[in-house]
Amino acid sequence: MLKPTGNKILIEPVDETVDVKGKAYAPETEKEERKKSSKGKIVAVGVDYEGELKKGEVIFYDKFGGEYFVIESKEYYCVRPDDVFVVIR
Repeated sequence: MLKPTGNKILIEPVDETVDVKGKAYAPETEKEERKKSSKGKIVAVGVDYEGELKKGEVIFYDKFGGEYFVIESKEYYCVRPDDVFVVIR
């Protein structure tokens, strides 16, 4: 289980492929763009986090504000609450 430290928020970027005639289409350039995605799903919040964001919510965040890393072939961002600017509810 992954748990961010302090008041950080752990995010898994949302894959936004385009559906073309029943098949998923992801252009080659999109692979690099996914690393810069600003839409993601909250995986966990830090033990000191006291905000309104919850695990499972989809958010938009500052793509340059957090740290990007990969664990077991899954992409993640770890951001501060100030890096989140929209919550989709």
